[in-house]
Order: sequence, then structure tokens, then C-alpha cells
Amino acid sequence: MDISLKAALSVIGFVVSLASQDLGKKEGGPIAVTLVGADGRRIASASMEGVMPVSVGLDENKAYTAILGQRSTLEWEEKGLDGRNFTDTRFTCFGGGVPIKIKGKIIGAVGVSGRHSSKKDLPADAPLQDHELALQGVKCLRDYPF
Repeated sequence: MDISLKAALSVIGFVVSLASQDLGKKEGGPIAVTLVGADGRRIASASMEGVMPVSVGLDENKAYTAILGQRSTLEWEEKGLDGRNFTDTRFTCFGGGVPIKIKGKIIGAVGVSGRHSSKKDLPADAPLQDHELALQGVKCLRDYPF
């Protein structure tokens, strides 16, 4: 099973909607978001107006890394790994990539880029950051009919 285009677009809409709610607040900048299938290939992506150019593409690499590594990219970051040590130039160790598991099987991943990796070192009331936005995207699929 792979994530469908319809489900991918639903996640993207949800994540962009969440990011839009705190746009302009400190630490609440525009984002880019991509969904990839179980094979790591892009299914759909979107970029908010004003997102940093470097974030476009990095979001896809985060999702791709979540597929290859079979875990959240934040886990790689927290281990202090440096993506430059891997032979795959798309592998990244920045938080914001989260695999999508349905019935114990990874069917895709969400990648978000444009903000901090996570809220870990920010005030509790800070807007959602890349990792948290990606997690919310995965959670919005909980009731999706697969």
C-alpha cells in the first residue's frame, strides 16, 4: 500500500492550514511541505508564499530520509549525526521528516521545512515547528479511509 494523491493533498492542506494560523509570529515563518510514497518518490508538495528558497527541496529530502531511515529525521538530529557522512546526498539529519505508518507498515512520509527543526529549544508557547507540523500531518490521517 502507498499513500494516495488524495491523502497526500489532504495532509498538505492540513499542514499549510496549521502553519498559516501563526504566520508572522516570532518563529512562525512560511513553510514548504512534501509527501513521498513508500519508495521515497514525491507524490505532492506545496510551498507557502515567502518561504526560504533553501526550504523548497529540503522538505522533500526530509521526507525521503524518513523513508530510508524508517524513523523521524529528528531522531537522527538528536543523535548528533551529520548527513554529510552518508553517501546519499539527499539524506538529511534535520528534524521535519516523519514516516506515515498504517497497520505497522510505512506507506509514505511527510517532510516540512522553513522553521526550526522542533520546539525543543524554544519557549513553550512558540508556534509549531517543522517536526511538530509533520507529526500533525501524519495524525490527520488517523481517520482517513485506507
